[in-house]
Amino acid sequence: MKSDQEIMQSIRTAIDDCTKGIDNAPSLQYQIARKAKGEEPVVRKISTTFILAMAILAITVTALAAGIIYNQNWYYNENNGRVLKENNLVAYEAILANITENPEQSQSNSDLVDVVIQDVSWAPEAEMLTISFRASVKDPAHYELHGMWALDTDGSYIGEGGSTTVTDDSEDRAMHWLWRTFETEEYSGPRRYGPPAEMMDDGNKKLLLIERNDITLFDGTLDVFGSMDMLRTPEGDVVFVEEVSLD
Repeated sequence: MKSDQEIMQSIRTAIDDCTKGIDNAPSLQYQIARKAKGEEPVVRKISTTFILAMAILAITVTALAAGIIYNQNWYYNENNGRVLKENNLVAYEAILANITENPEQSQSNSDLVDVVIQDVSWAPEAEMLTISFRASVKDPAHYELHGMWALDTDGSYIGEGGSTTVTDDSEDRAMHWLWRTFETEEYSGPRRYGPPAEMMDDGNKKLLLIERNDITLFDGTLDVFGSMDMLRTPEGDVVFVEEVSLD
């Protein structure tokens, strides 16, 4: 059992440990002096509940960012497709009101990619059919997927005989350029376009390019044409959003 002297020494040691650096902290000296006089110092307290709430909020935001589904709801509300709401509110409301998610579908076999129709909207009020589908690579360790439209999207590549001196406005370059979309990608490189190996997430992988050719309705006798947007997600999937006029 400790003696009174030993207990007092332990208390002094604890106080010394707790007050280290006071000489270099005038504001702390001031607060201790006020406390000794019986005055309550002004202390700014941060609620542990507030800290916990902020932590939960940060976790929730992170989870939402990681779990974004790049479907029509996202496209027409968050991406460039929101211009439809500004220019044609009737069509915007009709499309979102008639969306069917994960419609029944059958898939062709492919060794390289999976293609899934995310949602479809048949909107008679706006005489429009809209479809979003997502393509993902089956072997991401060896292949990297981009949209065909991301290759030479400026239309400048002419192949053999073109200039090997590449400039931003070159019309006769002899090499392909791969373009990156910044709206949804976490690409941090200095340029938006350049030789494919330099613009890929991993230039050591094989580059796969995917294109959608056409849409056929019903029994195959009706080919429809419309406008198409293509984007690449941070996860490396390629998403197409198709708008077809049914007039």
